[in-house]
Amino acid sequence: MSLLRYTGHPFVDVGVATITAMSRQAKPEDVTYEDLERVAQRLKEDYSTLKPLRNHISSIFLNSWFVQPSKTEQDRQDYADAVLFAFRAGQAILEGVNCIFFPEKAAVIYAHRQHLPLLNGADIWNFSPLGTIGIPVSGEALLAIHAMPYGCTKCGYPLAFHQLHSGDSSVRDMTLYLANRNYRENARAIHQMRQDESAQMPNWGGFKRTRYVEALLQARREIQRHQANALHNITGYYFTNYGPKPMLELIRVKNNVADFIDDVEQDASDAWRRVVWQGWQLEKGETTATLSSEATQTRRNVVYEMLFDLPENALPFLRRLAVARDWSLIQIFLERILLMDAERIETYRKLGDRLAQYIIQYEGGAMRKFYYDFSRSKSHTQLYRVLRNAWERMLKAEEKEPLFTYEEFVLAFEHPSDGYSQWQLGRDLISFRMLEVLHKHGVDASQLQVEDGDTNDENE
Repeated sequence: MSLLRYTGHPFVDVGVATITAMSRQAKPEDVTYEDLERVAQRLKEDYSTLKPLRNHISSIFLNSWFVQPSKTEQDRQDYADAVLFAFRAGQAILEGVNCIFFPEKAAVIYAHRQHLPLLNGADIWNFSPLGTIGIPVSGEALLAIHAMPYGCTKCGYPLAFHQLHSGDSSVRDMTLYLANRNYRENARAIHQMRQDESAQMPNWGGFKRTRYVEALLQARREIQRHQANALHNITGYYFTNYGPKPMLELIRVKNNVADFIDDVEQDASDAWRRVVWQGWQLEKGETTATLSSEATQTRRNVVYEMLFDLPENALPFLRRLAVARDWSLIQIFLERILLMDAERIETYRKLGDRLAQYIIQYEGGAMRKFYYDFSRSKSHTQLYRVLRNAWERMLKAEEKEPLFTYEEFVLAFEHPSDGYSQWQLGRDLISFRMLEVLHKHGVDASQLQVEDGDTNDENE
C-alpha cells in the first residue's frame, strides 16, 4: 500500500504534491518512507531556524509553535518532532479513530486551526463532527499539510493550485506540476535566507486573478500541446488563516474560457500576446513600449482579469481583442465564448470587408466621419441610417453588387438568439474587421480604434 495519494482536499493534495516534488518522484504513490523522513527533516530545520520563513507561514498556521514568538528554537524542534514525524511507526495513535483524509490510516491527533488552515480553534466546539473538537488526522496528513506552503505562490496571501485528480494516467497531473514550479521558486528564496538574514519569501503582489492566469499560461507554454487540456478544472485557493479575519476565495476560469486560451495560444499567439501586453497596468509616465517583463511580475493585467467575467462582459473584452487587428483572434472568441456558428461569423467578416472597401472607394477624406458614424451609432435606427445612405450612394454610382443582402443583414443585426443586443455586437464586430482591412490597405486607422466606453451603450 502506498504511503501517499491524493485525497480531494486541496490543502492536503497540494501538500502531497509538494512532498512528491521535494522527493523528485513522478507521482505521489512513488514516495517512500525515506522520502518522508527527508522532507520532515527539511521542514523541521527550516521552520525551526529561519525567522523570515516563520513570518511567511504565520498566516497559515496560526498559533502553531513554529510561529509563536515566545517559543525557543528547542521548543520549535520539539513541536516539529511531534507534528512532522508523527507518521513514524510506534507513534501514539488515537485508538479506534481513523484519519479523515486517509481512512486506511490511524489518526494521531485531532487537528485544529494551528495544524490546518480555516479550522476552529482548539477550544471551540461549534460544528464539530461527532461531538469532538477538531478533526482526526494521520501523521502522513500532518506532514502533507505542513509541506503545503512550499507548493503555494504568495500574492498578498498564499495561492494554492488544485486540480481534482481524474485517475487518467494520460492526463498531466497539474497539481503536482504547479506545486513543483512554486516549490522551486520558494526553495531558491529559502536557500538565500540561509546566506542573508534579510532575505524574504517572494511575494508577487496582490492581484491573485492575474497571477492565477499567468501561472496557467506559463505552465501551458512549458508542456506539450497535446497535454494542454490538462489546464482545465484547475482551481486557485487564495486564503489566509490570520487572526479574526480568516478568508478563502476560489479562483477559476470556466472551461470554455480555458478552451479559448488554448486555441489562441496555438493559432493566434502573436495577436493574443499583443493584446495581453496592452493589458498590463502602467505606472505614471510609463508606456507599453518601455515596460519590461520583470516589471509585470507583481502588476495587474486587465485582460487576464476580464477572463473571469466572460461571457457576460463580452463586448468590452472584444474591444480589447480588436487592438491586435487580427480577425482570427476574434473568430476564436466568437466560437469558444459566444458559441457562435460559422455562418454568422463569416457574415460579419464579409460585411467588414465590404464596408472597408466602400470607405476606400467612396468616402475619401470623409472616411473617419463615416467610420465614427457607423461604429459609434447610439441606436439601431442611427446604424440603419448610416448603412442605408451608403447603399444609396452605391446605387447612384450604378454599382452592380449590393453592399449586403437581406439575409446577411438579418443574420448580422437581427439574429434572435443568446440574449445579446445583436445590433451592437454586429456593429462592433464589423467595425473591428473594417479597422483590420483598412490597416492592411495602408490606411492610417490609428485614430479610429474603438475603446472601452466609446459607444456609451445602455444595454451592453
